[in-house]
Amino acid sequence: MVTVLRIVFLLPLGFVVACLAGAVFLVVAVLHGSVDDVGAYTSEYGGQLLLLTLGLAASIGWLAAVPSLIGALLGEIFAWRSVLFYLVYGGLTGLVSELAIRSPEAAAAQVHIFVGAGCVGGLFYWIVAGSTAGAGRVKRVSKT
Repeated sequence: MVTVLRIVFLLPLGFVVACLAGAVFLVVAVLHGSVDDVGAYTSEYGGQLLLLTLGLAASIGWLAAVPSLIGALLGEIFAWRSVLFYLVYGGLTGLVSELAIRSPEAAAAQVHIFVGAGCVGGLFYWIVAGSTAGAGRVKRVSKT
């Protein structure tokens, strides 16, 4: 029962939080990562930044849905609770998502931003759902 509740509620919540965290990372990266710039833009354009962040989160969710589902199911099936797995898998998901939207002739100068957003998303997914992956499963003990 615990496993079903985790899959139905906690995994989607982790995915939504990961998408929002990745979107916030992208918005801050676009603003050149300066805390002063983010503060100045937030006070002047707060509503627009919120809409931009939510739009990016929706786009990230659309692009990363299938790879993220595969990673979450792998983590649950094999009870992988390592933050390193979710960081690497998130970074790879960010890379694949970025390459999916970029045209082949465009320069890949901003790939690191999308890989970073994927890593941040993977970290936040791990915080919400990945650190307890596979919880509630009954371990089988062989009788010999």
